[in-house]
Amino acid sequence: MNRIRNKLKELKALHEKNVTRPSLDDSVHEEKEIENVSQEITRMFHHCQKIIHQIRERSHGTTSQEYQVSQNVVSSLVSSLQELSSKFHSAQSEHLRQLRSREEKSQQFFNTTYVSKNNDSSMFDSLQDDTFTQNFLSAGDQQLMIESNTSMVEQREREIKQIVKSIAELNDIFKDLACMVADQ
Repeated sequence: MNRIRNKLKELKALHEKNVTRPSLDDSVHEEKEIENVSQEITRMFHHCQKIIHQIRERSHGTTSQEYQVSQNVVSSLVSSLQELSSKFHSAQSEHLRQLRSREEKSQQFFNTTYVSKNNDSSMFDSLQDDTFTQNFLSAGDQQLMIESNTSMVEQREREIKQIVKSIAELNDIFKDLACMVADQ
């Protein structure tokens, strides 16, 4: 469980690094790292569940005192595992919320820029400087901005899908833990 705690700290640091970097940067490496750490944490949770289940199963043929001690150990482990699962779930949810918020802000910026260009034609009519209007947002610049925005949105969608997948896996772990608690 200490390894899970350490990995959660690592994951939070990766989330923060991912969210605070400039949005147009290439973050494929960071995404893969976040995905790998999330999957590793999920595997660790499954491994801990198996160990807890083994402890519970092995306690059935023991004396009443040994059985009570093993049940106390199982109860403590399940409680610790639930706490770690909650932290993992909240970290994933917070990262997802931050990504969505950042994406919305980015969309607002790009939409505002586009709307301003189309709706403020009176400003351009009053300016007779052809070089300014030609250089303001050329078709090539607009195309680059659209391509950059599209790739950024696709990247965010991949990140969000991975986080949703991790949350779904975590939900399964919560269900298993709830069954273990109910069995006690």
